[in-house]
Amino acid sequence: MLYVYKKLQEAQEKSDETTKPWKMCEICDTEYGEAADSVPRVLACGHTICHTCATKLATSEYLRCPFDRKCTNLSNCTLESLPKNFTVLHM
Repeated sequence: MLYVYKKLQEAQEKSDETTKPWKMCEICDTEYGEAADSVPRVLACGHTICHTCATKLATSEYLRCPFDRKCTNLSNCTLESLPKNFTVLHM
């Protein structure tokens, strides 16, 4: 059912010739998707950025959110273990 819904949304967006803003990373304007570099990652503060931007912003210990400057601790985890934003992927 989700597959059909997604196809209907894609058809509507093509007819509108626009991508919805919530489907894009606010930093690099890349559309979120299932590909490894475009997966939407949720930070500890609740903001979402794509995996590529998270990689660029991360240090070995933390990732500072570019929107509210709060830190996501990475000392016990990796970027790949940050949760995906499935809500954005299924909209």
